[in-house]
Amino acid sequence: MKADAASPAGKAAKKGKWRKRLMIAAAVLVVLYLLGGFVGVPLLIRYVALPMVQDQVNGTVTLADSDCNPLVLSLTLEGFEVLQTDGEVAARFDRLYVNASLLKSVWNWGAWLDALELDQPYGLVRINADGSINLESLPKAPPAPPPPPAPP
Repeated sequence: MKADAASPAGKAAKKGKWRKRLMIAAAVLVVLYLLGGFVGVPLLIRYVALPMVQDQVNGTVTLADSDCNPLVLSLTLEGFEVLQTDGEVAARFDRLYVNASLLKSVWNWGAWLDALELDQPYGLVRINADGSINLESLPKAPPAPPPPPAPP
């Protein structure tokens, strides 16, 4: 015998179906959030952010590893290095660790970090014989604006 939708048993069955759907949707969202954090963020750093930085620099930018933990809102970058065109190291660090605090950020209406650690930072600034600094040649020059159209 089927429960009628208007009967109390039918309403309970309908309510149970929606609860089950809501629980499944919540579980799927949690799994997507965890996959996005543990897997997606390091891939975005490696294949999107690093090439964007590389496009802005005359030289080579490398990153050995990146890890993200969405459960504690932390990001770790390891083995970052910027080489000048002559192969000399311009800047590098062994490890950068950032840990954000969600509750403090929401409470204070701004970004709040629980930890910011930089291990083994290194930067080389040298004055060349012509008086320029070696880091001046590191950023790429902006593209020249297109010439104005010729008047008819």
